[in-house]
Amino acid sequence: MPVAAAAAARDRHGVVRYRRYAGRITGWFAERQRLGSIRLRNPVLYRKRALCEAIERELMSVLGVDRYDTNAMKCRVDIEYDPRQISAAQLVEILDSALAAMEHPAALDKINRELTICSASLPLAAVAQFAVLAAELGMDRYFAQVLPTEKADYVEKLQKEGRKVCFVGDGINDAIALKKANVSISLRGAILFGPSIAPLPALAALARDSVARVGGGRGGSREAALSPNNVAGRGRQRTAAAARRDQRVPRLGAGAD
Repeated sequence: MPVAAAAAARDRHGVVRYRRYAGRITGWFAERQRLGSIRLRNPVLYRKRALCEAIERELMSVLGVDRYDTNAMKCRVDIEYDPRQISAAQLVEILDSALAAMEHPAALDKINRELTICSASLPLAAVAQFAVLAAELGMDRYFAQVLPTEKADYVEKLQKEGRKVCFVGDGINDAIALKKANVSISLRGAILFGPSIAPLPALAALARDSVARVGGGRGGSREAALSPNNVAGRGRQRTAAAARRDQRVPRLGAGAD
């Protein structure tokens, strides 16, 4: 049984992941297949656009291939072909050969992503501390004392630049911006008491994870706009919920003679 080169099946962690497909040991997995169309996935492509381009150059000259598309973020290749001229198994063999013949980039492609924090109720005295913390968190931009309508204007400005905006907010002061964003993430019950900026690191981590999980289209740019203005407080939420439960549970011995 033919076995693909290890370089054609190695993921970003250095682990070689083989699968069996059409009498061949390969790194490709058929996510979707019907006669004349197939979607193949291979972790080796993750954030390596150069490999996708090599595959496209190879498929360009293959007789029987009608259309193709690659996606480095989703690690997949979509191919439409003429089954009278070429089979899916032959396509997988061609892809393996293209990956084996190319030098694989050591570094992952940089994600075209920008993280920004917008705060409305931050007092003037804390703006300098806010700036330092934003830099430590790796924020690309930050804005303090921003009105709700100004947040929405900022979202619209990014969209005019051709960006897809994911806005993380509390759903109260951020309602206008949440409505304008392409993807909106509302933190239910997220209330920040006092002029503290302590929750910002957790919020930044949430935004990074959200942007990484949402979408991932080919060549698409995206922006995550954060609003720490009313950010949680989940501990307080749990405490309040526990207090309500305690009120509902009768205490043994209460009122006994």
